[in-house]
Amino acid sequence: MECPKNSASLRLCVKGNPLLQFILPCLLLIIVTLLAYLPAFPGSFLWDDDSALLENPLIHAPNGLARIWFSADALEYYPIFYTSLRAQWHLFGPRPAAYLAVNVALHALNAILLMLVLVHLCALLSPSSTSTSDVFSSSESPISNPQSLFFLLPSLLFALHPVNVFGVAWINQHKTVLSTFFYLLSILFFCRALVRADTRARSIALVFFVAALLTKPTMVLLPFFFALLGWLYSARHGGQAREPRALPSDPFPGGTAAPPSASSSALFWKPLIPFFAVALLAGLLRVGWRPPPDYALAPPRIEGAWMNLVLPGKIVLFYLATLLFPARLMMVYPRWQLAPPDPLDLAPSLLILILTLALWRGRRTVPVVFLAWIFFLLGLFPVLGFVDNQYFTFSFVANHWLYMPMMGVAVLASLAVSAVNRVSFRLAWLITLLVSIALLLQSRIEASRFHNPVSYYERGVSENPDNIVARNNLANLYLEGGHPERALPHYLEAVRIHPVFWQARIQAGKIFAGQGRFDEAIAQLESALETSPGNPEAHFHLGTVYSLTGNLSDAVKHLEASVMINPYDPVAFNNLGSVYFRAGY
Repeated sequence: MECPKNSASLRLCVKGNPLLQFILPCLLLIIVTLLAYLPAFPGSFLWDDDSALLENPLIHAPNGLARIWFSADALEYYPIFYTSLRAQWHLFGPRPAAYLAVNVALHALNAILLMLVLVHLCALLSPSSTSTSDVFSSSESPISNPQSLFFLLPSLLFALHPVNVFGVAWINQHKTVLSTFFYLLSILFFCRALVRADTRARSIALVFFVAALLTKPTMVLLPFFFALLGWLYSARHGGQAREPRALPSDPFPGGTAAPPSASSSALFWKPLIPFFAVALLAGLLRVGWRPPPDYALAPPRIEGAWMNLVLPGKIVLFYLATLLFPARLMMVYPRWQLAPPDPLDLAPSLLILILTLALWRGRRTVPVVFLAWIFFLLGLFPVLGFVDNQYFTFSFVANHWLYMPMMGVAVLASLAVSAVNRVSFRLAWLITLLVSIALLLQSRIEASRFHNPVSYYERGVSENPDNIVARNNLANLYLEGGHPERALPHYLEAVRIHPVFWQARIQAGKIFAGQGRFDEAIAQLESALETSPGNPEAHFHLGTVYSLTGNLSDAVKHLEASVMINPYDPVAFNNLGSVYFRAGY
């Protein structure tokens, strides 16, 4: 149908055209996402982008693809993530702007998928025979229709919230945005499988869930969300017949809706068995995975059951405050000191437990609120302190961990605005506009800091002097720029703050060796080996320093250890051969 050109007729055309009412919000989400992230271009390689991409043999080696899938050479078993990085490297090379563009595009797609998921969830949980096209084919104006705001606002909040800049503009977090894309597709098709009793859709949902787990197992507990969703759906519709309806604007055409039978309602757990099985395998693999020695981890960071009880509540409340008031976002937040134990530290965990139980009691009355809250908690569960995490060495919280869980909070916020919309749609849309503009401006500010690595890390050090990661990376940049005298104080301060930070000790040892201060170099490198005994880099540099001092026996010992642990380092073999020659072997 061709739309008229005058404004009044155009509004009527959009109002009566479900396809246009779907396309226009998508275009809006794409545009605002681009506006938010344009200041991040041309981008830069930050944090661990060098080890994940620039210096990763799995990305560059001819046999890298096979090693990604069938070896234990990676830091974590994320084969789809590393395969995607490898493909991008062959397409783009060392051009950060291209990797950033891929992340931004995926972020916009995730915002659109979130909107589609909400449409399907509400159609699924509605007590009436609502179809997924109702929001687009409503006879009401798409602006005054309360449903329209509920579906659009969470996606706007997700697309524009500045906390997500730390997941999108950081290239190595491609694993986060890509896995979220797969998780959302899995949820979307699972909803369709419920409402249509479609086994094909459920199989597609399982495929996307497996793909997400092989990218990054952030939502490994997603089957529990599916179980709650299926249970609520069965409870609300088990005794009602829902007349099948065509879905003309549905972007994924399939069968027609079918009412759940009594037997299917009673057995909704059975189709979830494959989801729980692959989630269990992914969890066991994640917990049991042992990275290569050159990625050796620090000692455990969760010390005792007390921290398991205290951390979850503190972390959840911190993230809620960060999402609601994102005024002071940091790259690395100060690490909380939880010793000695204080009974008051249990208050946040008790508060979260009471709130969850209260929402459970009201799950039938407000199922969307309950599901949104559970989704938020399930997304955060792997990083709530129940299991150890390498990043806990530096901080117990991180912005990029909020990327997918924040969708639950965005839905809760949109419910509040939708309640206002039922009274005054102008006030609700004014709130939406003002909040969106504020988030857009702050996201642009945060994004602009990602294209200058030196100022980025200097900011990290100034806002959190104990940010040892920023100190270490800033020192690395100074060292690469030919200023070891500026780098050394940051390395030494990092190991003073965190004595087991072996990466900084190795770098300090290299600088001391370059300055001819061999005793200090050996002391730093020996300390690094005490923390990370199987680290080939520490063995390599220690062996090299011993060879410079004439201690050839210790040089041979450490260089042999280096090549035994990492047989892919040609420089270590060369230095070992040189020492063999000097020692007369």
